Amino acid sequence: MALKNTPQPIKPQTSERIPSPSEIASQAAETPQPTSTIPPNKDNVKFEEEELNQLATLQNKTNQVVNAFGQLKIAELRLENQLENLKNELDSLRKEETNLADTLTKKYGKGTLNAETGEFTPSK
Repeated sequence: MALKNTPQPIKPQTSERIPSPSEIASQAAETPQPTSTIPPNKDNVKFEEEELNQLATLQNKTNQVVNAFGQLKIAELRLENQLENLKNELDSLRKEETNLADTLTKKYGKGTLNAETGEFTPSK
């Protein structure tokens, strides 16, 4: 037994009448439109002093932030350079330490060195 899905008519929830497009248009024509504060002569408009001051302030603040970003980037590049130099120096010190250890091992053999006293104890 198959059930058929037949569409049911939509019943309005309220008894309000829907206005026609012409009624909506006439209501819109009767509604007062907001007035524009733009002067009718659109060719040459002069900003008010306060607006010019606000624009200048924003521009100055933006320039300060951009300048700060530039200074930070320069500092970052310097730090990266210092970091690279320190890594190279550390690698050089490790190589020097390895060479010294090899030289001392050849001279004294394997063992333990007390760095404070300078006493070397050979391994058995």
